[in-house]
Amino acid sequence: MKLTKLFAVAMLALLSLPLFAQETKTNFQPGRNIQLGVGYGLPYGGILGVGVDMYVFEKLALSLGFGSFVNSAGFEAGLKYQLGNMQSQWRPEAILLYGTNGILPSDDVISQTEVYNGISAGLGTQAMFGKKRQHGLDAGVTYVVTSGLYQRLKELEDYDLTTSSRLGFYLGYRFAFELKY
Repeated sequence: MKLTKLFAVAMLALLSLPLFAQETKTNFQPGRNIQLGVGYGLPYGGILGVGVDMYVFEKLALSLGFGSFVNSAGFEAGLKYQLGNMQSQWRPEAILLYGTNGILPSDDVISQTEVYNGISAGLGTQAMFGKKRQHGLDAGVTYVVTSGLYQRLKELEDYDLTTSSRLGFYLGYRFAFELKY
């Protein structure tokens, strides 16, 4: 009889272990995971700028970038999807952005700087490091899907203007943290 009671208590203890593990697991909460960054390229709003990502799902973030082209300010707003979880060292990413993606600086042909907005898409990766994976570098390529710049360049094809490539790249530093509220 003593052996059966001991066996029953041991079985109950073993069966409760998975429940305890679920109880102490931290769950993702939307809006609490933030990444601040500084870098070069369209996700950072231009040639040099800052970026903020707020994760609404564990793999999907709202992304904002504010920066500067040489002759004008720039902005980007969009979505960033990353593979892997928040603690992964390597996180491949896909981005879809709307914002400043073309500029014609003023010269003899154009009296004032012209800025164009449109949709851009990109593929890249984020490498996180540090004890808590708070620091990271991200890099990737972007492609300008739509922009009024290319229509304007067709209008000005009689003038000797350098054409801008639809391909670009981005490189930046990221700092990740979780809001405590």
